[in-house]
Amino acid sequence: MKEHVAGGQRRRARSLGGDRHAPSNDAEQEDVDVRVPSGAEREGGRQLEGALHLCLVKSAAAKERLRPAIYPGNVEKTMSAPVTILLAYDLTFHERLPKLFPMGDKRAQFAAMPDDVRAGHALANAALEAGYLILAARALGLDCGPIGGFDAAKVEEAFFGDLPWKVLFLVNLGNGDPEKLYPRNPRLTFSEVARIE
Repeated sequence: MKEHVAGGQRRRARSLGGDRHAPSNDAEQEDVDVRVPSGAEREGGRQLEGALHLCLVKSAAAKERLRPAIYPGNVEKTMSAPVTILLAYDLTFHERLPKLFPMGDKRAQFAAMPDDVRAGHALANAALEAGYLILAARALGLDCGPIGGFDAAKVEEAFFGDLPWKVLFLVNLGNGDPEKLYPRNPRLTFSEVARIE
């Protein structure tokens, strides 16, 4: 990997703890979303690209609907971010496979799977796409703050209703305040997390 890419995305990228209230505009957010599908998914090619769904929470009213679902330590940073993206996986992703994978009947293949197996495929591929989204946002100069401290059931009730979406995690998107950065935590070394055989 080129040093300027590896350095920016792996070594210097940070999850900012607060925002400077600089706007994150619709054009930037759409640009992030457009860049996400360029990465590879599991199962070969683009057939599960549609597993990830996004809900962009921007308005004051929408933020207040989100507030009760956020754990206390994450409330301030989430409320101050220009936009909070709810990243979810769609349990019925296979219904769109005729459009996304027209060269074969993958819809019938996935429809025949047990629900938990099909959901596992949706979750895994949406998680890959979510990683691409964070990389795309940071490549555009936006700061990302992934959030795992929230009540998933409350998020789904407040924003998804009867939709067959299950929330993965949240990402606060904007232009972070460097003054609110914590010292960088230690990272595990390559030899601690990988093995070569």
